[in-house]
Amino acid sequence: MADVPPTPEELTLQPLGFGHLAAVLDLGHRVYDTDAMPYTGWPLSAVAGPWTPPTPPVW
Repeated sequence: MADVPPTPEELTLQPLGFGHLAAVLDLGHRVYDTDAMPYTGWPLSAVAGPWTPPTPPVW
């Protein structure tokens, strides 16, 4: 039997923190097949690119 989702009254919203990281990663591995492409083909630079600050101009 499938789990019954909680009602809105049973939910508690809270900010996502570092302590939630393991649960988020676990959920991702259960929902998505991370052994399939493109997950196995992402280079680190493609993943980290959006958070990498641009190089300042050199004069």
